[in-house]
Amino acid sequence: SGLMADLCNYTSEIDMDARMLGGEHKVRPYAPPNVGANLVFAHYA
Repeated sequence: SGLMADLCNYTSEIDMDARMLGGEHKVRPYAPPNVGANLVFAHYA
């Protein structure tokens, strides 16, 4: 997905893309991987 789409759908688009790309640091360089993981688990729990 595009950058703007990711920004508009933070918890869904970015986290999903991060896992599909296999590297969260490439999608969200400003957020520690553990924070991203917590957001994903909290979002889909």
